Amino acid sequence: PALAMPRTLLIEGRLAAQAAQAARLDHAVRRLTADRRRRLEVQTARLRACAQLAEGRRHRLDALASRLTRAGARLTARDQGRLAVLTRALEAVNPNAVLSRGYAVIRRDGEAVSSAAALRPDDLIDIRMRDGGARARVLDAGKEIR
Repeated sequence: PALAMPRTLLIEGRLAAQAAQAARLDHAVRRLTADRRRRLEVQTARLRACAQLAEGRRHRLDALASRLTRAGARLTARDQGRLAVLTRALEAVNPNAVLSRGYAVIRRDGEAVSSAAALRPDDLIDIRMRDGGARARVLDAGKEIR
């Protein structure tokens, strides 16, 4: 029994040391967990702020895309109108349109002749009409011919 007492004290000492170590580990784990929780909360807050920013920018991008689509449609409609006006103007001066109305284009040596005064008797001319052409020799020029 006398030896049992020191052995009991030894076991109790070890148990007390282990309990102290367990208390220190528990405290360290709690402190580490709290620190990690705070870090996680900070990162979560940052992530939420980024998500809100991204959402706002997505809405802005959607609005801009909608405006761009409408502007593109307006510009296309405007340009189609301008193209129609230019097409009509081009058709008005198109030599083929003039020919289809019964007029002819006369050329001498490949150059258009716009005045009877520019022609001389015996000039060879090319006449272009709506459905073809002819080659002719000028008999008389510079006068009103009926």
